[in-house]
Amino acid sequence: MKKPQLNASSIRTLLIIILIIIGVFIVGGFYYAVGWLDKYAANIYTDLPPSSSTEISPKELGLLQTELYEQRVVIDKAASITASRKDYSSKIQQDINRYAGATGIKVTEFGPAKAPATQSTATPLVSGIQASYISITIQNPVAYTNLMKFIKAIETNLPKMRLTGINLGRVENPKGYVNVEPIIIEIYLR
Repeated sequence: MKKPQLNASSIRTLLIIILIIIGVFIVGGFYYAVGWLDKYAANIYTDLPPSSSTEISPKELGLLQTELYEQRVVIDKAASITASRKDYSSKIQQDINRYAGATGIKVTEFGPAKAPATQSTATPLVSGIQASYISITIQNPVAYTNLMKFIKAIETNLPKMRLTGINLGRVENPKGYVNVEPIIIEIYLR
């Protein structure tokens, strides 16, 4: 038997044949993998329940209604933070008169006011919300503790109000009383 002789050209031919075989395996493997992934994706797609954005099961609808009902308090409170433009003046006046009566203070005058000079006229942080200002005058002298209760009631009111200007003066007789200049209150409107 004669031994095959390996020379440069026979090795080159052998390497070319091996590279062609490897290329055929790679291309065939790629097409096989693509076919397998297509079948796998189709199986997963058919296993998933059909979803439709227009169809809600009665159970899901019941859960949504329950959640909305539970969140109603939060929704109502969020809506009451700002006053309505059409009737805010009477609503605010009723609230202030109620707080004044509860704290022993008498409001003598109620009217619109301009923004204090120290107040920034920058654009509001929330779009659609604007500030309006009112001025109230209370009967002097007033007990300091009653005035503090009155201010706290205004500051914690819904719709939200905020004192932007108040000036106090001391009264010698009776002690514990102060004179109050007109108070400017900022109201948030939607």
